[in-house]
Amino acid sequence: MPQAMILVGIAVLAYGMHIGEGGIYFIVFIPVIYGTGPLPVIGGLLIMFGFFLFMTQRFTAISKVQPLASTPAPGGENDSAPDVKRKLGGMVLIGPIPIIFGSDARITLMVSIIGLVILLLAFLFLF
Repeated sequence: MPQAMILVGIAVLAYGMHIGEGGIYFIVFIPVIYGTGPLPVIGGLLIMFGFFLFMTQRFTAISKVQPLASTPAPGGENDSAPDVKRKLGGMVLIGPIPIIFGSDARITLMVSIIGLVILLLAFLFLF
């Protein structure tokens, strides 16, 4: 439901821009959307309300997770299981510029490649 609301908001906003009730310009690489009629306002409100619903659904879904009843207590019979080292990595996009971090060189390289592709796509479509 929230995803549909966001998509409808984008469509209403785009239609409002198409008929001349709004526009877009860039400050360095940050897009700024403005509107002079009711359609861009309605589209913007739909997008914001869709994001709000999306986040509230995610938080309520996380809070409803129940712990497993069959999880052994620490120091029990399954205490000799090997510890699994997790390899984590991530990327934060500030505009089209990726900030990359990771706990493993291989994961960091994969995230770097993904970040480079996103950066190139952003420059291709923005400039």
